Amino acid sequence: MARPRKAVRRDQQLNVSLTVPELATLYTRAQRAGMPLISFARWRLLGSSISDMPALAAPGPDLLLMAELKRLGNNLNQLVRLFHREKHEPPIGLDGVLDEIRRLINRELAGDR
Repeated sequence: MARPRKAVRRDQQLNVSLTVPELATLYTRAQRAGMPLISFARWRLLGSSISDMPALAAPGPDLLLMAELKRLGNNLNQLVRLFHREKHEPPIGLDGVLDEIRRLINRELAGDR
C-alpha cells in the first residue's frame, strides 16, 4: 500500500549555503528544540515567533562536538599503538591532551556549556 498523498505538497526548493559554524549552530538549535534540522530551519525561515516555538527538549550532548572528540580519540589510539609497536615513549604533553579531552567529554555529557 502506498503512502497517502499530503494535502499540500512541498515541491519547491530554496538552496542556502552556510559555513560549517553556521550549520553547526543551526543543528544545535534544532536539537535543543527537539526538532529535525529541516523542520527547524523551515520554522525559523518562515518567521515563526519564539512564542510559537515548541517546548524545548532537555539539552543533550552536542552531537557534532562528540563526533569530533571521537575522531580525536581514534587518532590518539593510532598514535599509542604506533608508540607501543616502535617501542617509543609517548610525547611529554600527551597526558594533558588526554585530560582535556576527558574534561570536554564529561562537560558535554553533564550538559555544562
